[in-house]
Amino acid sequence: MVPWKRLKTFVKGYELNDEKVGSAFGFDGLAEPRNVDVHVRAIAKTALDDEAYEALAVARRMDDKGKVVFVLVLDDDDDLEKLRERPLPNPLHPSIEKIMVVLDGPDVYNTIV
Repeated sequence: MVPWKRLKTFVKGYELNDEKVGSAFGFDGLAEPRNVDVHVRAIAKTALDDEAYEALAVARRMDDKGKVVFVLVLDDDDDLEKLRERPLPNPLHPSIEKIMVVLDGPDVYNTIV
């Protein structure tokens, strides 16, 4: 896993979707959040290459609901507009492509301090 990193105010990347994680591993991800956590840790340790991403972070969606989610961070910035305009790597790292079945996004999120 990537070493700890202090992130800026906003992050851009992919959200690990609880329902999709559950579906991929044969359980109800909405009803079993602890099981989701176990599988997300396993994905981070075994399926993702360290050079594929900046960090894994808990962040808040920027929509009106502001749900707290787990994000695979590919970029961060204190300037929201600059971050939104900056493109993500293309193509994505193969290890990210491999787990797209459990991801939503890309999107921009507000980090939680």
